[in-house]
Amino acid sequence: MGLAALVRRTILGMALAAGCAPKEPEPEVHVTRQFTDSQGRAYFTDAGNGERVEIIVLNDNKAPVPEAEVLFFDGEGMECFRPYHPQYTPGAVACYEHNSTHTI
Repeated sequence: MGLAALVRRTILGMALAAGCAPKEPEPEVHVTRQFTDSQGRAYFTDAGNGERVEIIVLNDNKAPVPEAEVLFFDGEGMECFRPYHPQYTPGAVACYEHNSTHTI
């Protein structure tokens, strides 16, 4: 199974578990990857509307995590982030319904 199919199924499963009914059984999801800067910030562009999306990655001590890999799952009406770094405690995928700055 390819990454895009895996992402679609993961987001669909999360939406169903949260009690949300998706608009389509297989929503289109764009996946992009960035690395955080020295302040723990990564920037993405929403594929649907071109808006800038900022994510801030903090460790358990609330300190910025530089050079963390962040996956951005950009779907219609929902955006999700998944950071990867040894200084970051792995957790669930963080999902939001709007474009803005998010701290995870």
